[in-house]
Amino acid sequence: MENSQALLPQVPEYINGLEAVLEKYEEIVKVDARVLELWKKHLSAAREGAENPLFRIAVVGTVKAGKSTLINSLLETDLLKRGAGIITAFITRIVDSEDVSGWVKLKSWEQINEHIRNCLQILPLSDLSRKQKKIISNFDLRSDDHRDELKNWLEILKKEQMFYKAGIDSNIVVLGAYLNGFARVSQYIKEGIESEITFHKDSIYEHQKFVGNESVAVYLMDMELRWPLANLGDSLEIADCQGIDSPNPLHFSLVQDYLLKSHFITYIINTRIGLREADFKLLKAIEKLKLYPNTVFILNVDFDSHSSIEDWNDLESKVKRDLSFVAIDPQIFSFSCLYHLMANTVEKISDVEKMRLEMWKRQVNFIQKSAESFEKFKIHLKRVIEEKRENLIIETTYTKLFLLAANLLDSLNLRMDLLDKSDEKLEFISAEIESYNETVNRQLGAVENMLEGLQDSLKKEIGRKVDDFFTGSENSATRIALDAIDNFQIEKRFVRSKIADHKQMALNMYAFYLEFKELLTTVLVEKVKLNILEFAEDLKKYISGELGKQGRAYWNLLSGTLKSYQQDFESIGIRKSFDTELPFTLEAFSSEIEIPPFDDLLSQEGIGKSTFMVKFGIRQMSHFLSSFRKKVLGYKKSKKEDYFDEMLKEAVNFMKNEAKKDLLFSLQDYHQNFKFRYAYKLVDIYLDKLKKMFENRIEIAILETRSALEAVSERKETSSEIAEKLSQLKGRLESIEKDLRIIVRTPIPGSS
Repeated sequence: MENSQALLPQVPEYINGLEAVLEKYEEIVKVDARVLELWKKHLSAAREGAENPLFRIAVVGTVKAGKSTLINSLLETDLLKRGAGIITAFITRIVDSEDVSGWVKLKSWEQINEHIRNCLQILPLSDLSRKQKKIISNFDLRSDDHRDELKNWLEILKKEQMFYKAGIDSNIVVLGAYLNGFARVSQYIKEGIESEITFHKDSIYEHQKFVGNESVAVYLMDMELRWPLANLGDSLEIADCQGIDSPNPLHFSLVQDYLLKSHFITYIINTRIGLREADFKLLKAIEKLKLYPNTVFILNVDFDSHSSIEDWNDLESKVKRDLSFVAIDPQIFSFSCLYHLMANTVEKISDVEKMRLEMWKRQVNFIQKSAESFEKFKIHLKRVIEEKRENLIIETTYTKLFLLAANLLDSLNLRMDLLDKSDEKLEFISAEIESYNETVNRQLGAVENMLEGLQDSLKKEIGRKVDDFFTGSENSATRIALDAIDNFQIEKRFVRSKIADHKQMALNMYAFYLEFKELLTTVLVEKVKLNILEFAEDLKKYISGELGKQGRAYWNLLSGTLKSYQQDFESIGIRKSFDTELPFTLEAFSSEIEIPPFDDLLSQEGIGKSTFMVKFGIRQMSHFLSSFRKKVLGYKKSKKEDYFDEMLKEAVNFMKNEAKKDLLFSLQDYHQNFKFRYAYKLVDIYLDKLKKMFENRIEIAILETRSALEAVSERKETSSEIAEKLSQLKGRLESIEKDLRIIVRTPIPGSS
């Protein structure tokens, strides 16, 4: 079998050949307009499939694993900024193109200000004046006064050491980034619409200014770079998927979405860091989504961290053992991404890097092992791309071309056989055709009615499956989320605080809120959404399987008539084949719809807008605690603490209940959207394809035969002249059909 590099350039040749045959065929004989339209539509679909569909490669791994460095080493240039931050992590896509260019898309002022307001609303800012409260409600980063207030608030919060767990609160980092990046980015931001900054060949590296630090990257919505990837294959997209260990679970959600769209996954593990908690989180997601068959692992070796080849080999064995718990026989390539990048860009690297490179080159055994593995990885990557691309091209293009060629050849044979028949025989055949037409059309109508009945019954069954998944069992999506809320325990450090220090109380409550919100968002991303993605894929396979099974049964009702039709034609010396095998594979259909977006439910507003901290705000909470403090100051110490503990627990329970109400509402809404906008629509799309396959196959079989009879009965030239022209055309068509048959691996009838 030729690979896709050879197959793809041949597609225009076959398309042009079939177009020429079809055009010549129209000149020689009369073809029914509807049949002609179906043939041309088939040819058009094949041409669209020949546009070399995009092949997506996802490069994933934890921060500092070497994702950007691997991509740069493959491109042999430092295109991507290495070591980007994780607070504003996103996916950087590089699309194959000879025209070097790129763009970054920036948020609008409305999106920026809304994000800032949402962050400010929940921060523990106390003793605010009416004017300051108004600024928060109407915050506009373009205002000098508003920026000054924001700077002041951030300084206060930093002095109070508003730290969350081991790191600083991401809300404060984001607000600081907006403030620090304003002067550099504000000139590009637009009112009401997202703005786009474009780069060309001479300025392509300028994109790094927008991803190199948090203060600029926070303004980004999306980005894409275009660069030649011909050394790997045509029509590729390589994505640097940052964010699996970001403190914002939404970033991990974005990676999940891209993994589902990708055709191949390259997982990077740095030998200096090894496998971390975030790795196992992503590995579980890959396993859950059944993506391991499309995944290879890169052990990115830090030469400076290994004293010998034996040490390197030991670590390689350990990583393979660890991965074996989640992946069967994981395929691992082990090399230094940084070494191969610097070795290929030696003229552009710094003097310090040149010294480091020279030192590494003295470790001959390291360099040899790394080079061999790097070369094997590139060969493997190219082979995978070729194999998958070959299957894709055959499925989307060559199969369509072969079916068209075979149908045209069958039509041509039919017409040649009819040419030497007498008028009496033609009249008899015409009557038989009309009789069979009526029979087949009646059966087709009955099948369509049965398919409509199947549509209703399948939707009811699918509806029950969806309902059960979301609400019907202990492991349902809703139950998992609600249990996470119920089981969240308030830590002792949140329970006991000095009753007189209401500001510290507010800070503790804010820390509790952040911990609670992180838990809930994490559960939604790592469990609920992951389960939904898995369920959606399983549901797609189930629907296609059920419709395929029923479709074959209904097709059998028609095939008996078609077989009889064919036998009667053969008995009078006419070659006319009717495909009695099911002429499609539902499993091969790609869905034209996606599941409803889940990230709206994950947003700060979606899961927190009615929780205790947001509903009343930290500022109101602080004011409440201050009033409460005055009220209970006369109590004895033990009574004050008991009273406070009860009040705090009551507040926490209130926050949990409000969160459950919000979550239930959001999940119920998502549940219905999933059922009607995805599951039911999927049934409709697949069933519509099924009906069209039936109708098109029958229509071509009947209309083309009738068209042949009419053309023969109305012939203006002698039969011998038409036969000679058709014979010449047949030779060209048989050659094309034979080539296409070999490519799609379809056995030639009668061959062993």
